[in-house]
Amino acid sequence: YEVDTLELNDSAFPQYKARRMKLLLKKWKLNPLVYLFELLKNSRQKVQRYSKFEKFTQKYLNVKYHPNGDLQSLEKIALQYEYLVLGSDQIWHPTVNTTPNLFFATFAPSEKVLFFAPSFGLQELPEAYAAQVKKHLADKNNLTVREESGQQIIQQITGKDAKVLPDPTMCLTADDWIKIAACPKDEKRYILKYFL
Repeated sequence: YEVDTLELNDSAFPQYKARRMKLLLKKWKLNPLVYLFELLKNSRQKVQRYSKFEKFTQKYLNVKYHPNGDLQSLEKIALQYEYLVLGSDQIWHPTVNTTPNLFFATFAPSEKVLFFAPSFGLQELPEAYAAQVKKHLADKNNLTVREESGQQIIQQITGKDAKVLPDPTMCLTADDWIKIAACPKDEKRYILKYFL
């Protein structure tokens, strides 16, 4: 498959204007300005970390930036693709999913939408959010999740079956990861930090 990674915006997102500016700067390849804005609101360490993520993204992912998040723009984007694959991580966590239009792909025909191992990150959902999940997944059929608890949530809320799949990072071989891994400068002394 030929794959694009989409960075989208949503006009319903509370920080729509700030995200629009950020995506415009990325689209125009003005990342130093993005780092400057990040530096104004975050510590230097966070900006360095953000910068490394961005460099990785630019090197390995074919990213398309779409700053305009009105429904018409999003529908037009959906027409350009055979499928829209959403996931993984906690895109369906109630505090993360502040843009339901994006994380449930409400702007795309349901037959084009595939979910790849998303997570709720919770054992059970708040009642109001569960109603939102039910509404947005009502017409979706290609449902997968990362955990059995997510499978149970979807079954309880929608009556649909979702397959449990591994985190996509676990679908790669060790050799795949070794090809892109950066070795520490001093190979004898390093710290591996793993956290959730």
